[in-house]
Amino acid sequence: MPFCPKCKSEYRAGVTHCADDGEALIDAAPDSLDAVSLVEVYAAYRVIEADRIRSLLEDEGIACFSRGLRRAGFPTGAGSEAPTRIAVPLEKAARAVELIEQARKDEIVSPDGAFLH
Repeated sequence: MPFCPKCKSEYRAGVTHCADDGEALIDAAPDSLDAVSLVEVYAAYRVIEADRIRSLLEDEGIACFSRGLRRAGFPTGAGSEAPTRIAVPLEKAARAVELIEQARKDEIVSPDGAFLH
């Protein structure tokens, strides 16, 4: 699957550039994914929510990766309502869930998303 080397988003085969930052996608997973078991912990239904969660987790030292589930190769409506899955290393999943739960309670992110782990 192609990945964006900048934001680490995963795309479907055939997509060549990141819809969020315009970077050319690479065919292999970034080196940081080697020998790391990832688990999807959250489904955000708005790109802005996914970005907030990624920032929150990265600020806490948790590497995270997002996978957009856009249905079209060309993002209509700037992808503002596209569902995005957030994945973290398995050993950091419990802490990531705690941080996301707290962010929802503190109204930093909306409660519209869903926990997957």
